Amino acid sequence: MHTIKRINRFIMIPVSLLTTLAGILAFLAGYISPSACPFLMLWSLGMPLILLFNLILAIYWGINKKYWTFLSLAILFLNMDYLLSIFQITLSSSPTPAGATTFKIASYNVKTFKSWNNGYPTQFDITRYLQNARVDIACFQEYYNAPRLNADSLGKLMDLPYTAVSLLKNTPHQGTAIFSKYPITGQGNFPFDSPSNNAFWIDILIDGYPIRIINCHLETTNFNQKRKDIHIYAHADASNQIAAYENIAETLKNNTIQRAIQARMIHQLIDTTPHPVIVCGDFNDPPSSYTYHQIKKKLKDSFRSQGNGYAYTYRGIRHLLRIDYILYSPQLECLAYFSEEKEWSDHNPVICTMLIPRSYGTI
Repeated sequence: MHTIKRINRFIMIPVSLLTTLAGILAFLAGYISPSACPFLMLWSLGMPLILLFNLILAIYWGINKKYWTFLSLAILFLNMDYLLSIFQITLSSSPTPAGATTFKIASYNVKTFKSWNNGYPTQFDITRYLQNARVDIACFQEYYNAPRLNADSLGKLMDLPYTAVSLLKNTPHQGTAIFSKYPITGQGNFPFDSPSNNAFWIDILIDGYPIRIINCHLETTNFNQKRKDIHIYAHADASNQIAAYENIAETLKNNTIQRAIQARMIHQLIDTTPHPVIVCGDFNDPPSSYTYHQIKKKLKDSFRSQGNGYAYTYRGIRHLLRIDYILYSPQLECLAYFSEEKEWSDHNPVICTMLIPRSYGTI
């Protein structure tokens, strides 16, 4: 008994205090701008492990009948919004009212149509998949506008005749794209100061109902490249290692700040749009992040509405990250959410069935 007391006093209590602090910092990361406190990004990314440690500690203290268990439980409740953003139990999809206006929308980072595993072209696989899923609107990030298979050709393959493409500043082929079954009545770009990421919006009419679709690919983390850099410099001398790690930290910080700026631009447009909005895209940030909270605000998260089980959309990093989203205005309803792993990209497609309630009214 004396040994257990010593373990609790010198090991378990300090560990509990540290994990509690980590849980608070991870929570604050969603609401404090990275410009004011960049290091909070690391706590945001570490949210899954932080909450796992708090759960283990809550069980440990509970078994030992100690009040410390309430401290760990408090952190779990504090971050309940995040937990509900990665795990849901939906017993059944919402019924579709008779005569209601519904449509199906997909968001997919297609990795320039090169397979994640072996680099083979994936245009036909992806378009066939979305056609079979009867998608009415498809939003692509990391889109590649191939000269021999351009947007118009892909649109025909998916039976989505209306197309809109926003290309990056320094390339005639890469960017983001939206394919639609419905007429496009307006379009605009966001002024991102980025050579590799962009976002744009279109207005469409669905049976007379105006809807704004925002498709965004926010500033990348460059995680895979930085992981390679870490491996390369692991065998370098100490001074080169320190310089490399400082460079990695500086890049991650700058990209996090850039995503926050981009998220505020998108929120400003959402806030000034008079009709319902749907935001699709690769945010490159998890639901615990400032980026996610800035864009979401009063919008609803389709996974939280109709998702089921554990959610991840990025296939790397042990399936720990959900960074691809379909968010929507509360005037709309989400009837179904679906996302499955496919070999065509390092991201999973996200597909939702949406309903326009009759109470919304027409133009």
